[in-house]
Order: sequence, then structure tokens, then C-alpha cells
Amino acid sequence: MSLRTRLVLLFTLAALAVGAAGGLLLARRLHLGLEADLDAVLAQHAVAVVEDPGSPDLSAAQGPVQILDAAGTVVAHAGGAGDRVPLLNAAQRARAGGGVFVVEGSVPIGGHEEAVRILGRPDGPGRLVVLAAARDPIDDVVARTAVELGLLGVPAIGLLAAGVWLVTGAALRPVERMRAQAAAATPTEPAVLTVPPGKDELARLAVTLNDLLSAQQAALRAEQSFLADAGHELRTPLAILAGELEYADRPNRTMAELRETVTIAREETTRLVRLAELLLVLARVDGASLHRTDTDLPALAERAVSAWAAVARARAVELVLTAGPEVSGWVDADRIRQVLDNLLANALRAAPAGTAVEISLSHRGSGVRLAVRDHGPGFPPDFLPYAFERFRRADPARARGGPAGPGEDAGSSGTGLGLAVVRRIAEAHGGTATAANAPDGGAALEILLPFRHSDRSQDDASRPVVPAPA
Repeated sequence: MSLRTRLVLLFTLAALAVGAAGGLLLARRLHLGLEADLDAVLAQHAVAVVEDPGSPDLSAAQGPVQILDAAGTVVAHAGGAGDRVPLLNAAQRARAGGGVFVVEGSVPIGGHEEAVRILGRPDGPGRLVVLAAARDPIDDVVARTAVELGLLGVPAIGLLAAGVWLVTGAALRPVERMRAQAAAATPTEPAVLTVPPGKDELARLAVTLNDLLSAQQAALRAEQSFLADAGHELRTPLAILAGELEYADRPNRTMAELRETVTIAREETTRLVRLAELLLVLARVDGASLHRTDTDLPALAERAVSAWAAVARARAVELVLTAGPEVSGWVDADRIRQVLDNLLANALRAAPAGTAVEISLSHRGSGVRLAVRDHGPGFPPDFLPYAFERFRRADPARARGGPAGPGEDAGSSGTGLGLAVVRRIAEAHGGTATAANAPDGGAALEILLPFRHSDRSQDDASRPVVPAPA
């Protein structure tokens, strides 16, 4: 069932309910009004009957009338009222003796019982005048009015349903147009939904959907660009690997040539593995939730420094870690370790021999600041806005061929994904990643993360500098 049909049915049922309730209320008000009018007529007739106490004019009642004494005996009667059975019983006579009293009842008129309104009022000491008037006129008017309301209400409800059908059709026409435009969209031909005039809910919905479609198209273009870049990055080591294997397969290769071919193939294979691992990290961070724990970040940084100590020693570079007091974070420890590894790899790749790579951890406002700084050539100024984009590389001093991670070959570094992984992990934690050149030279990368300070009691002294083992 369409939304339009449901709306028409809903409005029709609501109109029926309101109409029925209104009809019942009107009939009830009419009924009460007519009864009040009939009671007023009876009261006037009663006054006319007792105008002359000596000789009551019973003909003025224009209906059944009785005069009762104190014992309830019918003294006089007229208009079809009986002379034996009083119109009011003892309890009702007692109430009528205190003033005008009206009650529903029935009297035998013309050989059958007829519903009437009965009014009793005092007529001197111990006497009552009792009058009755038929209710049929009231009931007939109320019944006729109800029938007329029903006869008028049915076509009125039909007209209302038709009007609601037309109005909802006009109101939902922009929605149907937007649906058709969205259905006709393809990845190559994205849709731009027509925004209805005005600033109502439909216009805001169209604007929101256009923003969503634009974001989806941007994500699709970024994904397509990423796949193209990844394919290009994979093609180069695969082409080198295929060439080296083909070269090794030629006859009369010397042992030295074969050893060199194996070395090159191992380096390219390691680079492929490194690239695949980074792509897998990006996919996991994009599609899965973090496993956060209360992590001692300085201890985590110390483990990273120890792991990279051999690489730093081979490059004659010193690793210096400085951490503030009790810097803990509500983070995914494995992901933050990947951030540290990627930042250290990037810094060691550019750091000249005899310099230091400085790692610092400290509180920064409501978060934790993790900074890694080297004393190399720094980033080219035009590269800084793109430093964290996937497959972006700076100059050759910071590109492929620098130090690899612990246990890896040099050829596995420089994929152009390390800083992209850093930024994505920082953003997944609700933080930020920035890259800049230090005023006195070298690259400075800074990560800001939300943190939760632990309750462990420690002094406020900073952790000591941790140099790389000599």
C-alpha cells in the first residue's frame, strides 16, 4: 500500500471518528435542549392549572393531568390520565412536595403505554398537580436529525477523501521526482536531486540527500583513485620481480648473477608484503572498531624505540624519548604502536648520520600530544598539504630506499602509505595528525589524541631521556 493511500485512509478514518463524535455530541445537545423546552412547557401548564386553587382548570394542561391529595389519591384527572393509579409513586410524590420535580415515566394512553415526561409541583397544602407530556416528538426530532447528519456525512467524507488524495498527490510529487532521479543515477552519471522551492521539510530533505550523494561520489572517486594508485604501486615491484625471475631463468647465469637476482627479488617481495600489510591496516581501521584500553603511552613508546634501536644504530642516529608524567591514553595500543613505527621509519629515513630523532609525549589541553621530529632536509613546502595522502611521497631523501622496520629490508620502505596510516589511526581515535617543518630544520609530525589520565600515583618528574643503545 502506497504512502498516499495510507494517508488518505488515515485522514478518512480520522474524519469518520471526528464526525461520529460530533454527531453524537450534537444529538445529545439537541436531546437535552428539547427536554428542557418540554419541561418549560409542562411548568407553564402546571401554573395555568393551579391559577385558581378553588377550581383548577385541568383542560389547560393539554395532556394527561392528575390532582393528588396527601395520601396520593387521585382527586381529579383529565387528558387520558387514570383515576386510580397516580402518575408519581410515593418517593416521587415526596420529592415533588418540596418543589417542582420532573421524571421520565410511562402512562397508559389509548390502550398502550407511552413514554412521557412527568412534572409534579405542590398545589396547596398536601396537594400535588401532576402533568405528563409525550416524548415522541423529542425522539422523532433526534432520530431524524441523526439520519440527516448521516446522509450528509457520507458524501462529505467522500469529498474529504478525494481532497486529501489530490493534496497528498501534490505534496508527494516532489518526493516521487527525487526518487526517480535517484533511481536513474549511475556511478558514472551521479544524480543531483531537484530541490523543491521554499524551505520546508522536503527542500531540506533534498539538500541533505544531495550532500549525501556528493559525499558518496567523492568517496567513490577517492576509492577509485586509491585502487588505481595501489595497482600502480603493486605493478612496479611485480614487474621488477618478473624481470629478475626471467633474467635468472636464462642459461649460463653465474652464481654471482643469480645471487644478485635473488637479492633483488627478495627486496621487491618484501616491499610487496609491506605494501599489502599497510593496505590491510588501512582497510581494518576504516571498517572495524578500535579495541581501546587504558594504555601507558611512554612504556609503549619505549618499546618502539627499543625495536628501532638497531636501525638507528646502523644509521648512526640517536633516538631520544621524552615523556611527561603519567601520560596515559584510552587508545588501541596496537594501532598507536603502528603510528609510532611509521613515524620513526619516516624520521630515520630522512635523518642524517650523527643527528637525533626526538620523540616526545606530553599532555596538551584535554588530550595527549605525540611528536616525532628529525633533523633532516624536512618536507618540501608544496608537499606539506598532501603529506598524509595515500601514495604521496616527498623528495628522494624521504622516499624509497631509507631504513625499513625491524627485521625488514631497506627496499620495503617508502610505500607512500605510512603517513596515511598515521592520520587514519589518529582520526579513528578522534584525534588529528599534522606535519610541518621545524624552524631550525627537519620535519616535525604531531599527533593529538584524546586521553584519560590514570589514577596511579606517580611523581611529577618527567621520565628520563631514553637514548638508543650504543
